[in-house]
Amino acid sequence: MDDRNRNAVWRCFTSKEYRALFLNWEDHAQRLIAQFRLAYTRFVGDVWFKEIIQELTDKSPEFRTWWPMHEVLGTPCGQKTILHPLVGEMIMDHITLQVYDTPELKLTIYQPSQDGETKQKMKRLLDW
Repeated sequence: MDDRNRNAVWRCFTSKEYRALFLNWEDHAQRLIAQFRLAYTRFVGDVWFKEIIQELTDKSPEFRTWWPMHEVLGTPCGQKTILHPLVGEMIMDHITLQVYDTPELKLTIYQPSQDGETKQKMKRLLDW
C-alpha cells in the first residue's frame, strides 16, 4: 500500500472494497471521523492533517458532510459486523490500543466474538 492507503480513515472514505466490509459502514465511518478529529486536536495546523482533510473533503461526499459536525470520540472498544466476501457476516470484538509516548500511533485488535459461528468461519478461512 502507498502512504495514503495505510491510513484507515483514507481507506474508509476512498475504497469501495473497504466500505463493503462493514455491515453498517456509516456508523463505522462516523465513529472513525470522530476519532480522527480527536487525533487532529493535537496537531491543528499540521500540514499533513490539512492536506488529508482537504483531499478527503474533495473525494468523499460523506466526509464532506460529516467532518463539519465536529464530533469527537476517544479510542473505543466494541463490536463490528464485517462482511467477508467468502464466509459472509462475522461479528468481531475490537479494542484499539494507543502508544503512550506516541499517541498518534494506534493498533486495533480484532478477535471473533464469543458466538461459535464467527469462530467457525475464521477456522474455515484459515484452513483455506
